Amino acid sequence: MRLFVAYRIGAESAARVAAVVSSIRTRLPRASWVGRDAYHLTFAFLGEHDPEVVPRVSAALKAATAGLAPVEARLTGGGFFPDERRPRVGWIAVEPHAPVIAVAASVRSSIAACGIRFDEKPFKAHLTLVRIRDEWKARDAALFAEAIDAAGRIPFELDRVSLFESRLLPSGAVHTELAHAALQ
Repeated sequence: MRLFVAYRIGAESAARVAAVVSSIRTRLPRASWVGRDAYHLTFAFLGEHDPEVVPRVSAALKAATAGLAPVEARLTGGGFFPDERRPRVGWIAVEPHAPVIAVAASVRSSIAACGIRFDEKPFKAHLTLVRIRDEWKARDAALFAEAIDAAGRIPFELDRVSLFESRLLPSGAVHTELAHAALQ
């Protein structure tokens, strides 16, 4: 099973992001756009694991969220990995940083404590919107960033973390929630 721990963006916020994406998508070079139902904030990518890790990760999520209050957050401002000169991934940022980073740190610490391996790249609070295959020119990157910036602040409540299975299909990734824990 290909697993990751994340917060799935709620329907109302996802609809606002999707409206921004649809306003620019056809004006940009071909790319792999994340579907509205797959918008999520990843805290830890676990990769391939046997199904028997699911109860252990579920318990780790409950431990990670104990005592953490929900976070009133927002999506605002766009950017690229690795940068706007060589864009490979386009994203929208998640704010405020400190409480979101605290949730990520707690999740990662709890998963590590139960001996489950995961990708330990530094956490960056963002929501991936597009994976860029063909080269984008400076004007393409500028159009994307301007549209994301013009969207303003899109609020959401980070009130749970979930374990997802990701199945990669020709039509795109399908993410199935296997377990979750609420921030209280």
